[in-house]
Amino acid sequence: MSNRTYTKGLAGMPPPDSSRALWYEEEPTELLEFFQSFEEIVTACKLKEEEKVKSVIRYTDKDTRNFWKSLDAYDKGKWDGFKKEIIDLYPGVSKGKKYTRKQLEKVVNSWVKKTMNSEKHLLKYYSEFRPVARWLKEEKILSEKEIKRIFWYGLPQHACRKIRDRLKIVSLDCDQKHAPDQGWEICFCRRSSVLITFIQLI
Repeated sequence: MSNRTYTKGLAGMPPPDSSRALWYEEEPTELLEFFQSFEEIVTACKLKEEEKVKSVIRYTDKDTRNFWKSLDAYDKGKWDGFKKEIIDLYPGVSKGKKYTRKQLEKVVNSWVKKTMNSEKHLLKYYSEFRPVARWLKEEKILSEKEIKRIFWYGLPQHACRKIRDRLKIVSLDCDQKHAPDQGWEICFCRRSSVLITFIQLI
């Protein structure tokens, strides 16, 4: 906490649009840090329980503010209960984990806009996708079926066609299966430096 001196009460809280204000932008990985910094300021300002609850929603976007105001604990005006209800609504936050569905979709959407025309590109996409997807699966936030659908969405149509065409001519040691929605179940391994698709994704 800084050595800044705060005025007692709500008057001591920085305006939301000031350079000194905290701001939460609906990123679960930053929620605990946001609350920690907020509590340092409200403690210095000696805010009451209800004042903490009413103040915290000022430092986030409109959609998040309306969502937090709709929670049962908001009307009760108890800070600890309100903070707990918010944290419980964001998977993984209380454990300090770093991955969310939003992050996985961000990885996928970034690749939708890129050119993917080589094994190198395909492996790069997989290397970015896999750690996030694996954690979400282990935490039971996403099912394997959901993960596969999200993975295929990030592949351009021409890449999907090439993968399916290759699977038709490659001799594999396992049975072929269909991935959800379209195409083949996919992942990667190396055989004589040649990329083999159709292994287990996660």
